[in-house]
Amino acid sequence: MEIQERIKDRILKRAARVWGYSDSELETSFDPIVAMLLEACASELEKLSVELNNSDARIIERLLEIMSPASNTGALPSRTIIHATPSENNYKLMLEHQFHCKKSIPNIYDPIKPIIKEVYFGPTGNFMLSSAEVELMAFDKSLYTFNKGVHKEFLLKSNNSSLPQSNLWLGIKCLEPNEILKQLMFFVDVKNTHQREVFYHYLKQARIFLGDEELKFKEGYNAITKELDVDAIVTKNYNRINQIYSEVNTFYFDKFFHLTEDIALSDSIFKAPKEILEVFDNDKISALKDVLWLRIEFPEVINSAIFENINFALNCFPVINKRLINLAQRIDPYINYIPLINTDHFLDLEDITDSRGFDYHLKDFSNKALEAGHASLRSNGVNRFDERNASEMMQYLLELLKDESASFSVLGGDFVRSIIGEMNQLIATLEQQTKESSFLKSNFPYVVIKSKLLDDRTENDTFFVNFWSTCGEDANDIKPGTKLELPFGSDFIGNSMYLVEPSVGGKTRLTSREKILSYREALLSHGRIVTFADIKTFCLKHFGHTISKIEVDKGTKIDPSLNTGFVRTIDIKVYKNTDEDIQFSDNEWNYLCDNLMHKLDQVSSNIYPYRLIVN
Repeated sequence: MEIQERIKDRILKRAARVWGYSDSELETSFDPIVAMLLEACASELEKLSVELNNSDARIIERLLEIMSPASNTGALPSRTIIHATPSENNYKLMLEHQFHCKKSIPNIYDPIKPIIKEVYFGPTGNFMLSSAEVELMAFDKSLYTFNKGVHKEFLLKSNNSSLPQSNLWLGIKCLEPNEILKQLMFFVDVKNTHQREVFYHYLKQARIFLGDEELKFKEGYNAITKELDVDAIVTKNYNRINQIYSEVNTFYFDKFFHLTEDIALSDSIFKAPKEILEVFDNDKISALKDVLWLRIEFPEVINSAIFENINFALNCFPVINKRLINLAQRIDPYINYIPLINTDHFLDLEDITDSRGFDYHLKDFSNKALEAGHASLRSNGVNRFDERNASEMMQYLLELLKDESASFSVLGGDFVRSIIGEMNQLIATLEQQTKESSFLKSNFPYVVIKSKLLDDRTENDTFFVNFWSTCGEDANDIKPGTKLELPFGSDFIGNSMYLVEPSVGGKTRLTSREKILSYREALLSHGRIVTFADIKTFCLKHFGHTISKIEVDKGTKIDPSLNTGFVRTIDIKVYKNTDEDIQFSDNEWNYLCDNLMHKLDQVSSNIYPYRLIVN
C-alpha cells in the first residue's frame, strides 16, 4: 500500500524535473496552492491504492470460495462424549435428541458481565442405551466404585489374596432387574496417553465372561444400522452433517465396544462370584443388590499398572454441537425465499415441507429455472453488481465517516465542532454495537423454493424449514462433568446427563490463510497422500497457525504385539507455535494430534504406520 507522503514526494520530484527546478528548490519554488493541490492528489491516490489492495483481497477471497467446497470452509461443530441414563430400558437415541448447557464467555466490552451462551449437543447415531451403570471395578487386590459414571474412587483393598493377573471384574448395577439388556455398549477411557496404544491393541484379544458363559463382543458402537435408502441417497446428497457424523464416529470408535449378545436378568444372575467373595469383604459384597459381574480376561501384557489408569462406563455416546431450528413462513409467488436467520452459524439443512405435506428436495443452484417441488440453498451473491453484503457496506460507511469527519473541521465555529463531536460519538457507538452483536457474521444463507402446486396455491400455504446451527469455537473447552439438561421431555434421568470429555474441534468459518492452505492441499494431493510432501501439506492445513515448523522423516518403533519387535514408521515432527498472540488450549492441541492420526489412516496409501513427535 502506498503512503501519502511518499506519493506526494514522488509527484514533487517529477514536477521539479518537468519544470526545471533542482531538488534543493522544491519546498520554496512552488506556490502554496500548488502544494495543496499536490497533497490532495496524493491523498486521493493513497485511497485508490487502498481500494486496489482491498479489491485484490476480495478477488482472492471470491476465487477461494468458488474453488473450495463449502464443506471445507464452513463452520465446524465441536465434539465430545456425554453420559445420559435413559428412563426406560433399551432406549434408542434419535438424531433429533437435544441436550444443552450454559457456558460463560468473557465479554471484552463489559468484563463484569460475561456473555451466557446456550450450547446444544446432539448424538451422532442411533445408539442403544440401557437402564444399567458400571458401579464397581475390581482387579488385583483393589476394589473401586465409580462416581459420576467415569471417575473411579477407591473402596476396598484386600490384605490377603488377590484376583488373577490380567483379569478385570466389572460390577454392573441394573436399575430394572427383570428386564433384558440388549447389546450393552461400553466406553473405555485410558487416562495415560502412553498406554493407550497397548491397551486398545490387546482389547481386541480380550474375552468377556458372565459366570462361566463367554459373551461375544465387537469394537465400536451398537448403533442400529439402517437399510439402504435409495431415495435418501438421491435427495440428500447435500447433507453435509452426515459426513460430520461419520468423521466424529470414526474419531471415537476405538473408545467403545459392545456385546453382541443380550443378557436376560434374573435373581440367579446377581449372585456374587466366588473369586470376588474370596478376596474382598463378604458382608459388603453380599449387601450389593441387583449387581451382575462381568469378567474380562486380557493377555498377560495388560496388568494392574494399566488397569489403574482405565475407567469403564455405560450409556456414553459421542455428540456434536448442533441445534435444530424450526422455521414456519409464508412466501409470495414472486419473492419465494426464506432466510435461515439464527444467532449462531449455519451448519446444514434438514428438510423442507409445506402445509399440504409435500417434501421439497434440495438441488444445487444453477442458471436453469428451478423446477416445481425443488429448492435451492444459497449463501451469498444477490443479483446486483456490488457483491458486498449489508454488513460490509456498513463497515465501509463507518470507515468513510471516520476519515471524512476531520475535513468538516476546517469550517470552524463552535457549532460545527459540536456537531462533528456528536457525529464521532455516534459513529463510535454504532461501531461498538456492530461488534458486540456480531453484525459481521450476518451473511445468512437462504433457501429459494418453487412450490409444487403453483396454480392451486392459496395465501394460507406455509412452508416449514428445519435446519441445524452450531456455535463453532464458542462451544469449545466445556469442562468434563458439566451438567446437561433437556429442552423438553423426560426421556433421561435428570442428574445422569453430563459431559465425560472436554468439548473440542469447534471452528468458525476459515480465514483467508486457512482457505489458501486448504485449497493448496486439495490441489496438490487430490485427496490422496502418497509422498512426504503430501504429508507435510496435509499437516500444515490440519494444524494451521498452531505450529511453526514441520518435518517428515523415516523412523522405527517397537510394535505393541509380542511377536513383531521393531517396525518401520513415518515420523512426523511438529513444533508448537510459541507466539504469545497464538492461543490454544491443551485439550484443543491433544485433539488436533489425535485427529491427525485418524485422518492419515483414512486417506493415506502408505503401508508404514505413522508416529507423531511433538517438540
